[in-house]
Amino acid sequence: MDVGSVLCGRYVLERAIGTGGTAVIWRARDLEAADDSADAHVALKIPRPDHGGLERMHARLQHEFHHARALSHPCIVRVFALERDGSIGFMTMELIAGKTLSFMLREQPPPPALAWRILRACGQALAYAHSQGIVHGDFKPANVFVTPAEGRSEDVKVVDFGAAGDDAGSPSRIPAATPAYASPEVLSGLAPEPRDDLYSFACVAYELLAGRHPFGQRSSLEARAANLTAPRPAQLSESQWHALRAGLSWQRAQRPASMAELLDGLTSPVPASPVTAPPLAHDPERELPLDLMPAQRGWGFAVFVLAAVGAVFLVTQRESPAPQQPAESSRPAAPPLTPPAATHNSALAAPPGSARDPDTERDTARGDARAPALTHASVPAPAESVRRSADTPAPAPAGASAAEGRALDANRPPRAAAPAVPLSEISFDSPSIVTSASALAAVFIVRRSGAVDSRAEVRWRTVGSAAGTSGIRAAGTVAFPAGQTQRAIYVPLDQTSLAGGELTFAIELHTPTQARLGAITRAEATILGSG
Repeated sequence: MDVGSVLCGRYVLERAIGTGGTAVIWRARDLEAADDSADAHVALKIPRPDHGGLERMHARLQHEFHHARALSHPCIVRVFALERDGSIGFMTMELIAGKTLSFMLREQPPPPALAWRILRACGQALAYAHSQGIVHGDFKPANVFVTPAEGRSEDVKVVDFGAAGDDAGSPSRIPAATPAYASPEVLSGLAPEPRDDLYSFACVAYELLAGRHPFGQRSSLEARAANLTAPRPAQLSESQWHALRAGLSWQRAQRPASMAELLDGLTSPVPASPVTAPPLAHDPERELPLDLMPAQRGWGFAVFVLAAVGAVFLVTQRESPAPQQPAESSRPAAPPLTPPAATHNSALAAPPGSARDPDTERDTARGDARAPALTHASVPAPAESVRRSADTPAPAPAGASAAEGRALDANRPPRAAAPAVPLSEISFDSPSIVTSASALAAVFIVRRSGAVDSRAEVRWRTVGSAAGTSGIRAAGTVAFPAGQTQRAIYVPLDQTSLAGGELTFAIELHTPTQARLGAITRAEATILGSG
């Protein structure tokens, strides 16, 4: 199909706006609609001829159309007609202007208030479909559109109802589901049921609220075999987490009885007023430039000020003259840095504890609302004088010479150097990947090893032919929250440049922060063309 083609003498193809594994979505002009009509432009879903044969794809499209046509809900995309022009079958649908949830999660995760609205809208759409006897079968972020709505909240639309196959389990059923969001039953070949949609919804809900997939994008079969468990997002109450965790169960019988039950358990405690700050466990810096997060600098600056005040306090105390008869300290003296037998002069012991990391302070203050505020008691006090033994000489009198003072300093043991902060190591999982032209993006896996208990990030960019005539140019930042060891880089593919055949390009890692580069810093992608 080419731009400008006319189907059924009515629909003029203007441009391809989406490409999935089995179909291409076109924006088309409806010549029978008035120019100023809301339906002047429609979306056409046309099966790809290179996936399973035309008749098989037409059967699947017909199945999807009959399911979607039976649904009428504000959060479900409308379908209009099933058409055929010669050997080309297609479905006309409502044209949606917006972004997919998968795109939003990669580029800029929705703020909390919008995230909850998206979850409620999707849950209501699925609950309505189930009440009509229809199962989605492939619910995932790529099948959720968020559209701008002038003067009111954003619209949320769920697409592709019935695209995953016949829930009646007929022999003609064509199974299709996305492994990272499909239940173990669906991936095992069983016909999808409503509780399989609950598992998919729970995966999407977890990703929206926690900023990451519950099982690191692994399929449910892989996660179950590895005995993986998803950690509780900190902003969820115990009852909310109980509902979400039940939705993530490996067995249908252990999931909530209905979408309404799961949705009620998950969203009932949500405040009605808009939330303007991120939830406690949400990572607002996830793959965003640092200059987009000015609010995150406040905690680090506050800790810096407190540390500076503490330093001034220490210096002031140490420069003050010692009293003639100091009161005996109620705090136990710290042990000397060297054995007493080898020490002939009293030494100042280092204050207990190690220096605080500003990033750790920031995360603690943001992530735990119950963390105690910093007070004077939490600022390290000046070291107490070590109790003198009988063989320890008294301090030099006030009139002692500078030379004598230097001699005393020379006898003091050297101050221990602060230990170096361990760095994690970031590297590609593999130096090469292979994907097909039907994919929307090339996916590169990036892994982190070593010290992973703090945040780290690394920048990436396309190099080689991707920055040349292919038209594929991309760059970004991969952020690893504390404890996370794996992330994915998605490089969108230009479908027009792939029509001619095979394409090879590469991306490279550079400029790590709180980390160092590992062994594989460059990875090459081979895209197998459809022609």
